[in-house]
Amino acid sequence: MDPETIIFASLTLGALIWNGIAGMMIYNYLKKRGEKVNFMWLKAYGPRYATRYKALTRQETGSIGVLYYHYLFSINLALVFGLITIFVHRL
Repeated sequence: MDPETIIFASLTLGALIWNGIAGMMIYNYLKKRGEKVNFMWLKAYGPRYATRYKALTRQETGSIGVLYYHYLFSINLALVFGLITIFVHRL
């Protein structure tokens, strides 16, 4: 594998780890608020939990919580880096 592929694959992995951490933090926030959440289905229900987090923080503080943006940005970044990895690998 060439160095560019390794670099972009590493960036993709980093963004996925960031997304996982943001998802776990959202999970903890929802659980502390008494929301019904399931850790085993965290990755499958991640977007649903992020939407519930967004609604709860908007209701409580009047603005959307920062974890929502971390979750949204990191998953999109992982998608972009993943596509770049595939593109660079095929060259």
